[in-house]
Amino acid sequence: MFSRGSINTLHSMIICYVLGTLIAKAIKLPSNRRGIFAATISISNTLFVGLPVNVALFGDSSIPFVFIYFIANMSLFWTIGAYGISRDGGRKGNIFSKENLKKMVSPPLCTFIIAVILIFLEANLPKFLMDTFKYMGNMLTPLSMLYIGITIYNIDFKEMKWDKSMSLIVIGRFVISPLLVFFLCSSVVMPVLMKKVFIIQSAMPAMSVTSVLAEAGGGDHKYAAIVTTMTTIATLLFLPIYIILLSKV
Repeated sequence: MFSRGSINTLHSMIICYVLGTLIAKAIKLPSNRRGIFAATISISNTLFVGLPVNVALFGDSSIPFVFIYFIANMSLFWTIGAYGISRDGGRKGNIFSKENLKKMVSPPLCTFIIAVILIFLEANLPKFLMDTFKYMGNMLTPLSMLYIGITIYNIDFKEMKWDKSMSLIVIGRFVISPLLVFFLCSSVVMPVLMKKVFIIQSAMPAMSVTSVLAEAGGGDHKYAAIVTTMTTIATLLFLPIYIILLSKV
């Protein structure tokens, strides 16, 4: 059940990425923005924004499902996504390069793997460790809210010029992506909570590290920063709509 759910979410991201790539070419988006465009439509910020949002909506029981989506999301971002963004700057390289694979082994993923191993082993950690981890975990939501606030505060509205690509990103990120997840997950028997978490995760803003990769690869990093900010603000507008819709699922 969990594996099929994760595979279906990965399928939805790949479909969105291919769709984003085709749309970028169809609207003749500058070549230094195409990888950013495709990655933004298909890949979301599932940890710093997605985790606290899901915990706030569904409680701690949503955390395992958040990380199932996170693994698929991060795997796609640090392979196809990172490769596409690097090509924006005219670079050529292997999608499964050593550098990309190293980036996949991030602290959140390592922590999740260790936690799964401990759960399967039914290991009981000392109380002082469990209390420490609990306190640290409780810090995530307020820190994430601070992160979102800082991102919005640093917006330079003079540089935010709305164009066709922005409209398509909003449609792709907040309409097409969640709908794909909904239809693909409906074909699999899974808990209702799992489906709701996946839908919310698919409607989160763009990855904040997108602009960093764009700058490192020679792409249009200012465009990436504006897109990240714009999708973060759009999340605040679309989230109440999804909360209402999911209450009827």
